[in-house]
Amino acid sequence: MKKIALFDLDGTLISGDTQKKFFFWVLKFYPKRIFSVFFWLFLFPVMSLKGRRGMKRAFFSFLWNFSQQDLVNLAKSFADFYFPQHCYSQVIEELRKHQRKGVCCVLISASPEFYLSEIGKRLGFDLVLGSQLEITSPMAFLPRLKKNNRGDEKVFRLRRDFPEWFSSENFSFDFAYSDSSADIPILLLCREVRLIYPSSRLQKFAKKKKRWQRLL
Repeated sequence: MKKIALFDLDGTLISGDTQKKFFFWVLKFYPKRIFSVFFWLFLFPVMSLKGRRGMKRAFFSFLWNFSQQDLVNLAKSFADFYFPQHCYSQVIEELRKHQRKGVCCVLISASPEFYLSEIGKRLGFDLVLGSQLEITSPMAFLPRLKKNNRGDEKVFRLRRDFPEWFSSENFSFDFAYSDSSADIPILLLCREVRLIYPSSRLQKFAKKKKRWQRLL
């Protein structure tokens, strides 16, 4: 039986929000992009009416006019700098333990796949599933968000892309790692859950689950 381990990214493998970290990483090389903050102030009240998807589109307006190669270069340098050097060592140890045992390790996050895939390569994940921001060359001012890989969408994505994991006895969701209550839908798929500095809501929910334990 092939065992599966699911790992969130932000607040789980690394502290904080990688989307914000990526923004500041871009500013190191393109400092004038700081002026995109003024666009956010204008866009957020409007785009927030479209929920989290709209807000994420507004946030990534700072990528406007970048070429596809620009994004590749930024994603690679970003991943090289942060991963695994700035990750929680205990969680990396868990990841390595699963990898040595041949567990299928999946990085599943709401962060966009254009840099999530580079992070996955650095950490040796078998699969990477993230939000699907439409990559054009040059990038659009308000890039289209095909999928916002958050909450129930994570379960939907797993069921859509890997139906055999749910319909065959040859696969088993054994482990999950997360800090957020938004991940409860995918955590419920797994036999054992490890919490990483969990939110108060997730910590409260975990008290009802015998196999949900706090790692950090």
